[in-house]
Amino acid sequence: MDKATGRKSAQWTITALEAQYFSGPGKLGLYLVVTRQGGRRWVFRFSYAGKQRELFLAPAERMSLKDAKDKAKTAAAIVQDGKDPRTTMSATARRARQYEAAGIPTFGELADRYIEAMAPTFKNAKARQPWELSLKTYAAPIRPLRVNAVSTGHIVDLLKPIWHKKPETAQRVRRRIEAVFGEAIVRGFRENDENGKTIGQRNPASWKHNLDRTSLKSRKVDVRHHAALPYADVPAFMVDIRSRESMAARALELCILTATRTGETIAAQWSEFDLKAGTWTIPKARMKAGK
Repeated sequence: MDKATGRKSAQWTITALEAQYFSGPGKLGLYLVVTRQGGRRWVFRFSYAGKQRELFLAPAERMSLKDAKDKAKTAAAIVQDGKDPRTTMSATARRARQYEAAGIPTFGELADRYIEAMAPTFKNAKARQPWELSLKTYAAPIRPLRVNAVSTGHIVDLLKPIWHKKPETAQRVRRRIEAVFGEAIVRGFRENDENGKTIGQRNPASWKHNLDRTSLKSRKVDVRHHAALPYADVPAFMVDIRSRESMAARALELCILTATRTGETIAAQWSEFDLKAGTWTIPKARMKAGK
């Protein structure tokens, strides 16, 4: 088969103004085809197997000039690969219509729905941020893909950049992606892949018998604990704190004596303290355990 070559004329130079006022009949630039009856449609001309051919893109009233150029450039790239865009693009569009009819969402769409469904379980907006960071920022490469088109390879590729540098973050990202695909499986979105073949690995982000067999298994975690004050030095440290008059010193002393988290101490309100009873009641909304 002859290798196809794309037409390299001034096919991208047509302007929106020219497209609007060109009355035909004839072809202009990309091409905008105007019939004697006044019909207008975008057409991409190319050479394939030694013959000039045309690919109908869309009626001009349904597709903007920008979209027509983008679609024509996509077709040109397919031609450069030696394929006929009339077959390839039609198959792609057909699969897209099938996915839409079946209700198969992209990973991004399903991930956003998952976060919204979990919203009632978040204590505040801050608790939602790690999920959005994982499923929107770190998982950005797979967000445009249909959930039945994502493979284990895609997951490996997006985790690799952070697997060694941010091991704890990488594990959280993996678990959250795995949770979204769990939802996809329950809803029947991972039965068949984009070519209609049965999907073997239902959850591409699962660890056991899946990612643990990839290059990610060699991950080495460099655990570094926060520095701790030796037990024998604590009495002298407390004496030093009490000799200081700053509010920060009082807060640190309270934090140590009550074994609370820093955030719980910093956000403390006078209404939470009963000085006569010697108690401090922290609202569950500010407690990590939620009680």
